[in-house]
Formats: sequence, C-alpha cells, structure tokens
Amino acid sequence: MKCLFLNVYYDSFMRSHYAKNDIALLPYMEQWQSVQDAMFGDADIYSRALAKQGWQTHDLITNCAPLQA
Repeated sequence: MKCLFLNVYYDSFMRSHYAKNDIALLPYMEQWQSVQDAMFGDADIYSRALAKQGWQTHDLITNCAPLQA
C-alpha cells in the first residue's frame, strides 16, 4: 500500500529553517531530511509509523519552494 502526506508548514518556520541551515542548494532528500529533523509539526511521524507496517510513504511539504525546484 502507498500513502502520500501533503503538508503545509508555516512560512516563518520555513524561512527561519533555511536561513539557519545552508541547505537550499543541496539535493532534494538532504533538504527534506533537514526539515524533517527539525521535528516541526507532525514531521514525518505518521509516515514512519506506516512504513514500519510495510507501507510505502512520503511527506511532501507543498509550500517549500526549494523542495519544488
């Protein structure tokens, strides 16, 4: 089974995270992991739990412009 989580993070959090961490030019997965590691909101808690049950999961942060480039 597959599950895709669509997330929207506060713009102020995204600006602050990218300002504090020089990640904007890193590959997608490195940027994404940095944001998840910040544990903002529900982070990837639900997708990790489902993955342990055999699901294919991913979290998209739909309002993070660098991740959409």
